[in-house]
Amino acid sequence: MTQYGKQVISPSITLKEIYGPNHVLNPRPSYSGYGWLSKNQISLNSSTGSPFAIAGSMPVVYSNFISTKECFELYRLANLTIPSSIYEYGSAEQYQQLLNTFIKNNQKLIINYVHPPEEIPDYAYWINPQLLAYLNNKMNLQQLVPIAHIPKRETVHPSDLTSFQHSTFPFVIKAGTEQPTGGGHDVIICTSSEDLTIAHKLFSASEFVIVEEYLPILKNYCIQFAKTFDGEIIYLGVTEQITNSNGLYMGNWIEKDLEPPNRVLALGREIMEQACAMGYRGIAGFDIVETEDNRVLAIDLNFRFNGSTAPLLLSNNIFKHSKSSILLFRSWATNLPYSKVMNIYRRAINNGWLIPLYISKPYYHHHNKPVTRLSGIIAGTSKKAIRKKILPKLPRRYRYKKK
Repeated sequence: MTQYGKQVISPSITLKEIYGPNHVLNPRPSYSGYGWLSKNQISLNSSTGSPFAIAGSMPVVYSNFISTKECFELYRLANLTIPSSIYEYGSAEQYQQLLNTFIKNNQKLIINYVHPPEEIPDYAYWINPQLLAYLNNKMNLQQLVPIAHIPKRETVHPSDLTSFQHSTFPFVIKAGTEQPTGGGHDVIICTSSEDLTIAHKLFSASEFVIVEEYLPILKNYCIQFAKTFDGEIIYLGVTEQITNSNGLYMGNWIEKDLEPPNRVLALGREIMEQACAMGYRGIAGFDIVETEDNRVLAIDLNFRFNGSTAPLLLSNNIFKHSKSSILLFRSWATNLPYSKVMNIYRRAINNGWLIPLYISKPYYHHHNKPVTRLSGIIAGTSKKAIRKKILPKLPRRYRYKKK
């Protein structure tokens, strides 16, 4: 029995309570490669398992890449709530057929990433896709955020990036587009002329680009809100973002009783209220930073289910029923035999420091050893203690390389 005993680790609010009846959550981007997202199908299919533990009775679309048999075995061991309504796809064709069925049955779709109109018609979205595209477009930050809380930036055409060749490095370049973005794949931190050349090539197909100051960041928060289907705006909580040197998202820290500074919380609520006044409903997460020169700046707005939404909504119950005071959310990969992987995760759950979110089926990735992916939450009493808890990881030579 885990340290949680018989206590069920349930979310502070379920997706069904946020989105209401007769709606379906679809966390997956289009198969067409539409937008500025990871093109790795393994990564895109993995993300469909993240909402399971907080869905409640809300229907969720998921990939058969997720091993629900093993996943829900781990859920039962960890006393997590198992979703009651999930819909599986195994290919692009099955995915589209599934969406077509929902559309035919007049079930509104909660879409994380806008799809091309030929794949999902406008009337099938719960939130108008033009509004979603507008709110998530980094060019429109100034329409939602007070000017005092926006980094120094300018919007230019991609062809004009060459004029920044003699600018002072570093600076940040972001795609200015109404196509879906996420995970830092639409951002390049330029520290040299070589980086600028890469950005010029990468963003050549973007409508516009934003050239933004490089910030000396003290704290990088993801502050999340939801406007429920019945009209209430709820503060969901805050996490600390983890990114690598290239700006790619790597996970989150969640601390017990952590409240962001009042000016960060106030800014987040102001942004949410502005977006809701324009017609938005649902979950939103805002990347707001505190800088070394004492500024509070909004650097990215995500009007969708966020990577850290599930662990954030589970965190209160985890803290309540355990001795942990800090959580780390992230994903892992390993090429250990599947049976050994499951034994390691069972032991970690029984020892009370791992809360699983999903586990994949074994797959092959450019080598002859099967790989397994898992996403979960590591619980501990400090960041130092958590870093000592080692889960099996993929050998470096097999890890994904940034294209």
